[in-house]
Amino acid sequence: MMEFVELKKSLTAKIEPAYVLFGKDSFLLNKSAELIVKACDIQNTELDIEKINDPNLISGAISSARTPSFFGGRRVIIVRAYLSEDKKPEILKEFAEYFKNPDNQNVLIIIIDSEKEPSALKGAMFVDCNPMSLSVVQTLILRQFKEAGKSVSPSSASYIAEACECDYNKINNEIMKLIAYSGDASEIPQAVIAEFVQKTKDMQIFELANSIISGNAKKSSEILENLLAQNIDEYMIFGGLVSMLRRAFYASATTAGVDLVASVIGGNPFAITYARRDYAKSAARVRALYEKALGLEFAIKNGKIGVLSAIASLCL
Repeated sequence: MMEFVELKKSLTAKIEPAYVLFGKDSFLLNKSAELIVKACDIQNTELDIEKINDPNLISGAISSARTPSFFGGRRVIIVRAYLSEDKKPEILKEFAEYFKNPDNQNVLIIIIDSEKEPSALKGAMFVDCNPMSLSVVQTLILRQFKEAGKSVSPSSASYIAEACECDYNKINNEIMKLIAYSGDASEIPQAVIAEFVQKTKDMQIFELANSIISGNAKKSSEILENLLAQNIDEYMIFGGLVSMLRRAFYASATTAGVDLVASVIGGNPFAITYARRDYAKSAARVRALYEKALGLEFAIKNGKIGVLSAIASLCL
């Protein structure tokens, strides 16, 4: 298995006959397929690139992968509808058997919108297209601006990454907007980036939870006012806070494996890893705040306190 950032370099050394691209970042999934196709140097894109999106046609992917190109080069078969067939064991078996003895001239790509690698498809080269770490994303952002003839500061790249929660699909959209807006300017100031790149609602609630945990009442109040000014529902804000305090609690209160904790609370292993890093020294405060949040949630349900008052109580 390899990470997305390793794919481009690996393709210069060897092109595998079968790839399984999995993850929750749609940009990385699409970009990975694009890189593989480009590396294959297809002679006739109309005839030698076959895209299968219809679930009823998936079974024909293997026969297509074994069909030689009329022009003598590689053929690429891209399967995007695989998940709709994941309850059919015969399809799994067919792919698994093909991976044992694939056609080394052609390339079969299976794209799966799933956080975890599909263990039933071992034999292909897995490419992890889940959101990447902040440091890696920051490097890619700086590179993308540079390739477009633009420059931004490392702190600006970090801001974009955090504002978009390291989701490169969102990041790419923001970068394209900034490049278009900047015109002929070679450098994009951080003030412009802060104005144009709006943090997601979840990111703002995450920052609110962070400031509450750190005990910064002033910053908590400022973030809350900004959220309310955007007409974000107060129930959504409170629910988001409870969810993030819950994640922080379970991440800091146990040494169990990241995947296990994520499965228990229904979270992302990536988020658990960062929560464990950020709140390791604040476990006692996190526990107290989570207990308080649960008590406030119960009080809201019983009509003993308003939602906004409950949020304000957490911010104190």
